[in-house]
Amino acid sequence: MQLDINNNPLSKRAERRYASFSKKQKRQIEMLNNMSWKDYRLNIIKRTRIIPKKGDVFLVSPDNNCYFWGVVVQEKVYHMENESFWLVFILKDKVRNIPTNIPELDIENLLIEPAMVGKMFWTSGVFFNVGKIAIPSGLDYGFYRIGKGYVDEYGRTLEREPKLLGTYGVSTKDGLAYEIHYELIANNMYLD
Repeated sequence: MQLDINNNPLSKRAERRYASFSKKQKRQIEMLNNMSWKDYRLNIIKRTRIIPKKGDVFLVSPDNNCYFWGVVVQEKVYHMENESFWLVFILKDKVRNIPTNIPELDIENLLIEPAMVGKMFWTSGVFFNVGKIAIPSGLDYGFYRIGKGYVDEYGRTLEREPKLLGTYGVSTKDGLAYEIHYELIANNMYLD
């Protein structure tokens, strides 16, 4: 069944959300939209050659001395032919320094929507693994695929809208950096 491509629930949700922002938030988002990707790119923490595994906990840094937790929810998601990708959640919880231990994380408390990423996030050093946790079973996540509806990370149809919803596709480093900075503004967490 082909769906109306103009009826995208994520776009409609984003429009309603933007309309609810304060003037200051709208100004900050306008400034972000006018920036070069070089001005909001993610900091390099440390380059590694690891192969990410399900349950890996990593840090991502949008600004100096500011790190957000991330978790590999699923490994080797095949989104494109002969390419491996990983499903990650970036969480709202932040720390000021690279921690020596991992606190208890609420992996459903997302900063950005679920994302599929390539290994280059680790090899370039913008994701830095710091430990491992068990991924709970029964997480209610999925993606909206334009023209197809709700799908899982493998593109298989879901019967209903999942609680944690992302856009079906692979994130670039610049795209993910933009999303993180956008959410910092939206959640009044933006760093001056």
